[in-house]
Amino acid sequence: MKRFAFRLQRLARVRAIEEQVARESWAFAERGARSAEECAVSALADVHAARATLRGSLAGGPLVPAELLQRQSLCDALVARRGLALQRARAARAKAEVERALWLSHKRRLEGLERIERRDHEAWLLAENASAAGEIDAVAAVRAARKAHRESVENTSRSRSIE
Repeated sequence: MKRFAFRLQRLARVRAIEEQVARESWAFAERGARSAEECAVSALADVHAARATLRGSLAGGPLVPAELLQRQSLCDALVARRGLALQRARAARAKAEVERALWLSHKRRLEGLERIERRDHEAWLLAENASAAGEIDAVAAVRAARKAHRESVENTSRSRSIE
């Protein structure tokens, strides 16, 4: 019995490597997107803290205009920083989604080859089983012919001995 050899094995290996590279690329982009999103969340927390400090200075005690202007400009700078962080996070998420789509397309192509391989393997098994069944049938036919020959020889020898 010979071994099964998939006719597209080399292509399957190439597609497996492509799928692995695409998966790793997506994972890298996903980590970058998560990091950018965490930076955006951190920037939002900084904005909230700066605004709370500004409100606190407005609520209590004497107002110092220079200090209020400084805190307000800090809040404005933090809001601008948060806007940039959100832009980076959105861009990184979009890149990660593109990488994910590429990975999924490579994965589908690989799965298609795997289905073809399974189908070919099943067809090969059926052919091998049919061949083995044919050999078994041939052996059984030879045995039946021998048995029939022996019986006919015995019958002819019995009939001669009776005469």
